[in-house]
Amino acid sequence: MATAVVTGAAGGIGRALARRLAAAGHQVHLADIADTADLAAEVGGFAHAVDVSKPEDMERLAAAAGDAEVVCLNAGVVGASMGAPWEVPAEEWQRLLGINLLGVVNGLRAFVPAMVAQDRPGRLVLTASLAGLVTFPGGGAYAATKHALVAVAEQAALALRDTPVSVTLLCPALVRSGMSDTGEDPDVVAADVLAAAEEGRFLVMPPEWQPALLARAERLVGGALPELPTHGPTASEPMGPAVRQMRVVVEAADYDEAVRFYRDALGGTIELQVHGETGEKVTILEVGRATLELSNPAQVDMIDGVEVGHRVSPHVRVAFEVTDAAAATETLVGAGARLVAPPTRTPWDSLNARLEGPAGLQLTLFEELADGG
Repeated sequence: MATAVVTGAAGGIGRALARRLAAAGHQVHLADIADTADLAAEVGGFAHAVDVSKPEDMERLAAAAGDAEVVCLNAGVVGASMGAPWEVPAEEWQRLLGINLLGVVNGLRAFVPAMVAQDRPGRLVLTASLAGLVTFPGGGAYAATKHALVAVAEQAALALRDTPVSVTLLCPALVRSGMSDTGEDPDVVAADVLAAAEEGRFLVMPPEWQPALLARAERLVGGALPELPTHGPTASEPMGPAVRQMRVVVEAADYDEAVRFYRDALGGTIELQVHGETGEKVTILEVGRATLELSNPAQVDMIDGVEVGHRVSPHVRVAFEVTDAAAATETLVGAGARLVAPPTRTPWDSLNARLEGPAGLQLTLFEELADGG
């Protein structure tokens, strides 16, 4: 019976990998700092309490597994800080580097020499992230460790090129796991990466993000400043019914004040205005291009930290791009808005202010500093 090893096996992709490998006839060694005894009993494998950041733990795992043919170095964690590099505490940098990057390096050092010496086909599966291929604002230490892991995977693949041991790098987007309660089914991700490893393919990533990776490479080669990566097919290849417009509907107790503020102070133009016979009133304002920004709690916390210094966002916040954030802020405050935070330069080179406007709307005014000013 062939032997397989999975780190980070207690949940998410790791748990799915273990089940898939066991179903394919492998005897699986399950490694995690969390308890995997239940999974070991389910798949007929072996549970190991392992801290991947400790070289001695990985050496002990390699000795217990023996002649492993498939080694999935999958363990990883997300830090609490998702801001700019200088905003991440030193201890968090050390923890994420120790697990996300050195945990894989420790696994390679423990397993690869023996796998090469076996002189038979072996497969290494390294789990990084989409955040290791394209760069988003913030990302904390997590993104940096995943970028470094991509380089380690490439180094390993080059070094093992003339051996029977292959390397497959998994860079998924959001996957349902202990790090995220939304995203792709981990079993689907596990099936995809194991199939790629069987075929000898190096990279597994969401196809809809491939244009963003190509665009990043082009900008780097051209010496251009980084840009926010965008999801490939959503701009020109909608997967569902075509959306013509996004409209935010707001109940305003002081309707006339809200119309005056957003029309006269903010500069919206009336697209439609209807006053019903029994007191109903509605005004639809054209306020520029509309986009829908969906953020998880960590992203909202990070943005609030940059713009305000602490969490203030309600469930819905409305952001307006303006040509002069300072002047627009002064105008809106003069028209009755409450200033929450003055214009602040962000790490992604925009000038953002936060206000409370009529109808209970929390507003961000942002000015893109495209010229680096």
